[in-house]
Amino acid sequence: MAIKDGDFVLINYVISVKSGDKEVVGDTNKEDVAKSAGIYDANRKYEPYLVVLGRSPGHKGNRRTAEGDGRRPEEGVRGKP
Repeated sequence: MAIKDGDFVLINYVISVKSGDKEVVGDTNKEDVAKSAGIYDANRKYEPYLVVLGRSPGHKGNRRTAEGDGRRPEEGVRGKP
């Protein structure tokens, strides 16, 4: 199924930084990941982030992944520092 501008997409994210041989999670909207990374906040809602393609501000990588650039969604997008 092709997606286009105006389509609604729910995104789960994990933001991490590679430090030596391991990745350190700095932020996520996935409760289980937050708990295992020791960054869980009981006052926060952990739920997918709603994006309207072509209308919501966001990283171009999210759009490439949502449009299907050959990666599986769980592989995500890696940015350069």
